[in-house]
Amino acid sequence: MSTVSIPETMSTSGASFIKPPYLKMMRLNGFIRFTIEIEFQTFSENGIILFNGQSLSGKGDFVSIAIHNGHVEFKFNLGSGPVLLKSHRKIDLQTRVKVVARRYLRDGKLSVSGQEDVTGKSHGTMKNLDLGDYLYLANVPSDHKRVSENIGVRSGLFGCLFSLKIDSKNIDLRNYAFKFSKIKKKLIEQNQTSLCFCDFNCENAFLEPVCGTDFNVYKSECELKVTSCETQRTIHVNNYGTCDDQMIDNPSNHVFFASETDNKTIATTHQFQRDSEFLAALSPKLETMKILS
Repeated sequence: MSTVSIPETMSTSGASFIKPPYLKMMRLNGFIRFTIEIEFQTFSENGIILFNGQSLSGKGDFVSIAIHNGHVEFKFNLGSGPVLLKSHRKIDLQTRVKVVARRYLRDGKLSVSGQEDVTGKSHGTMKNLDLGDYLYLANVPSDHKRVSENIGVRSGLFGCLFSLKIDSKNIDLRNYAFKFSKIKKKLIEQNQTSLCFCDFNCENAFLEPVCGTDFNVYKSECELKVTSCETQRTIHVNNYGTCDDQMIDNPSNHVFFASETDNKTIATTHQFQRDSEFLAALSPKLETMKILS
């Protein structure tokens, strides 16, 4: 069963803003060489695809892949200044694109599906890539100006990641989404491997952005900050059916509380006090469902 998790939010004057969505994994092992192969779909001409630096301050060595004014840009800095490899032509929006970024010592190569390869070289004395921080996909959790200057863009990816391969090793993005990420994720089907990232906010504090692909059509909309379950256990809710990935049908205006007794989950009800109250997702420990008002 696929699940939906609720990301952390920041509230200011009654508004709710989703923290920048991103995936985080262990740093790239690219001291001498690396090959990054990634497939994605973007709906904006600017966005971060990948970043790994020596630190989140932006100082030191780094490697990045981004969309800048419609072009794919692959950059790396070995300590002697950044090297920029830029695709010959803009990529098509709303189209699946495959990018391969390779580096061996001072030499780099960028391959974009349907375009000629681009090569570049670092002309300094340094030849090794010294990375100390995590590798980030789709965005970078840093407010340091130097980070965005290194990458060349400030905004995160508005689109979907389909696959990632590092040095011939396939990376299951879903594993990192569930373990490390604070993003809003919705796997449309149980076996869907792509992850989609929204780049907009909902004006209503009780709504959050949801995005995904369905039959190759991108969708982004606002939904209630609530799902019925974040567990594979079966939860029966006051004869309204079994909890799954859909919203609980609650025509009687009741809120449900779930608790565990002898490994069996039961539910009780409580009348809403105000129309603005609604169900929130189960807590990680399955203690109870929370009410937001």
